[in-house]
Amino acid sequence: MEYFILPISWNKGTLYLLYFSNDDDGLVLTPDQRIIVAASRAEAEALAKKRYLKLQDPMETLELGVIQSWVSSRSMRLPEANLLYRVWNFFGDVATSLKKADHYLGYDEQFISLHDELFWGCNMPGLTQSQELYEIDLSQSEIRNLRSILRSGLEIFQQGLPG
Repeated sequence: MEYFILPISWNKGTLYLLYFSNDDDGLVLTPDQRIIVAASRAEAEALAKKRYLKLQDPMETLELGVIQSWVSSRSMRLPEANLLYRVWNFFGDVATSLKKADHYLGYDEQFISLHDELFWGCNMPGLTQSQELYEIDLSQSEIRNLRSILRSGLEIFQQGLPG
């Protein structure tokens, strides 16, 4: 199992979470099933050390503030595909960690094609032979669904934060 510090932009600040990756990915939780949150990288490192977790290189900041703003807007302009895809998967990891996977809309089979669209929109190196970049093209209905999925993830995330 590998452990990382995952910085999250949230409410005009940054939270530092302890994230793990293995066959399943998720967040390190408190004994009362809350997300462990640190106010600084140094505090997160201390929390990891206290739990004997060997940390890998820190992860890139996840811009949840951007998603939170977009979800509550009426904008039809999408945030970057990489961010949307990463946040979709992050919320899945959060929901699974908190044992609320059945409440996360991102796990609903009817949205697999939407998840795939975001995946291809990331234009990850090595996945295409072409020099052309894949552009996401979502209908208004798909954008509404994406907002609902991310809203459900935000709600689960907020429920998991310490009181």
